[in-house]
Amino acid sequence: MKHGTFLNVILILIAGLLYASSGFFVSFFISGIFITLLVAQNKIFQALAVSVFCLAVCFFTGRYFAVNFLLGGILPGIAIGLGYRFLLPLNYLMIAPSLCFAADWAYIFFSYKAAYGTSMFTDASNKLLDYANSASKEITAHMPTADSEQYAKMIHDSFASAMSIMNIIVPAMIILSSSAAAFIIIMLTKKLVFRYAEMSPVISFSEIYAPSSLTAITLVSGILCIPKNNSVVFFFGNIVLIFSVYFALCGFSVLDYFFRKRVSYAAMRFVIYMFALMTIFMIFPQVVYIILFTTGMSDTVFDFRKLRHPDKPSDDGSV
Repeated sequence: MKHGTFLNVILILIAGLLYASSGFFVSFFISGIFITLLVAQNKIFQALAVSVFCLAVCFFTGRYFAVNFLLGGILPGIAIGLGYRFLLPLNYLMIAPSLCFAADWAYIFFSYKAAYGTSMFTDASNKLLDYANSASKEITAHMPTADSEQYAKMIHDSFASAMSIMNIIVPAMIILSSSAAAFIIIMLTKKLVFRYAEMSPVISFSEIYAPSSLTAITLVSGILCIPKNNSVVFFFGNIVLIFSVYFALCGFSVLDYFFRKRVSYAAMRFVIYMFALMTIFMIFPQVVYIILFTTGMSDTVFDFRKLRHPDKPSDDGSV
């Protein structure tokens, strides 16, 4: 066994032991990354052997952790690694691991319902509403004025409204979180795969773009939500949320495309982005989100980076 493969095996074993003992999300996320690298290097036997060992370790802490590790670490890693082997474009490369993460979420929800007899989101909503009620009582107790009751009622109503919205967008949250997990693993592993497995990396982050058809779909879905019919809002509202986040990601990709021409070092760009995240985005999150969303949607019309030229497939949904 080569030294690099041996190192991968040691790291994946450590990640599996950490996850089995603590259940940390980071642990099986790291596991997925190293399984991806093993499969991409065509070390299928090593990847399967390590996966079986980690599953066996997880079973000592219960079936729940083992299934979680399978759906949230092993299968996504194998799917992405095989996608690298077959040189799949990013939009197809994300499908299988995203489905694995979504299945993991579904398993978590069903396990919670089987254990406690109630939905996870319903339970969380009730706890937050209880917190809002207790906060309202504290306000009225310490501020016995005419405005205190109105202020307490406003807090309770805002919490109730937020919980009703959260219950509507559960499907979008699952899809977005699953896709984000797959996307992060791909972005973290593509350069390592290019270096150690001698493959061409998938599309760069700065070249992500949305097909122009998504603009029309998003606008039409938003218009259909105006009548506020519950079933219609539930379906099309989730579509609008998913595509709006995607457009914001594409908008960030547009900014990164032009910014990397001025700052060529990836580490320096990362530091600048993190600083901006901790300052500007934390202070003006809605303004930043609107700017990114508008930039990404406008790019489908104006093609700021001139990526849709005849040498590339037009509007193929490359992400």
